[in-house]
Amino acid sequence: MFEMFEMFDHHALQTPPARRRRSELLSEGLEVHPSQNHASTPATHAVGAGDGLANLKLQNQETTQETTQENSHENSQETTDFPTRNAPSPRSLKTRAVYYLSKREHSRAELAKKLSQPSFQARRNACVRNTELPEAPSSEQIEAVLNDLQRQGFLDDARFAHGLARKNASKHGAARVMASMGQHKLDAATTQPLALALKDSELPRCYAVWAKRFSHINCSDMAYSEAQAALGKQGRFLMQRGFNGEAVKKVLNGWVPERE
Repeated sequence: MFEMFEMFDHHALQTPPARRRRSELLSEGLEVHPSQNHASTPATHAVGAGDGLANLKLQNQETTQETTQENSHENSQETTDFPTRNAPSPRSLKTRAVYYLSKREHSRAELAKKLSQPSFQARRNACVRNTELPEAPSSEQIEAVLNDLQRQGFLDDARFAHGLARKNASKHGAARVMASMGQHKLDAATTQPLALALKDSELPRCYAVWAKRFSHINCSDMAYSEAQAALGKQGRFLMQRGFNGEAVKKVLNGWVPERE
């Protein structure tokens, strides 16, 4: 019984060789590298605790620097290899003119003004490529394109004038319509017949505009002051639309077109 206790006490107090070797190294201020086998590592592979920590920090710094350099190299290569957005090539002068005419009718003066200015694509290309706007075409080039389009029938001031008159005649008077034609620098031979036709139909057109806006108002049931105020408002509205005073006065006095 006593011998068994002695054997148990002896084995319990005995320190394993590997643990004892590590404790001895630690007592001497040394530390074995954790990746090495303590049971079979000779004492010559042991390094100082301070040197091991310094080496570990140095390795971490080198690894971080290498990773940073690789990432910066990859980013720079990606930026260099990334394809830049290609801006469309600018349209020719005649192509621009045909494009504008395909949207609606233009007068010669209006189309010449648009062609003398840089197009939307030219401004976009200058913004994308970070370059200056292209040089504006000369007046000779613009006139040559306009003459070519007029010869082919794509550009016609007379057709434009008739379309403008037909569009505005239903809501404006002759003075307003002719003023809009004057902005396009149309010649008198084109605008004179249209002006005469608009003056002949001034009164019926004035009545149509008045009836659409004020036919529901009955001034006869109002007091005198209220009726005068309502008629004044209606007259100012018609005058602002470009109708002449004679036609406005007749409509406000109760003129009604003849029923066929």
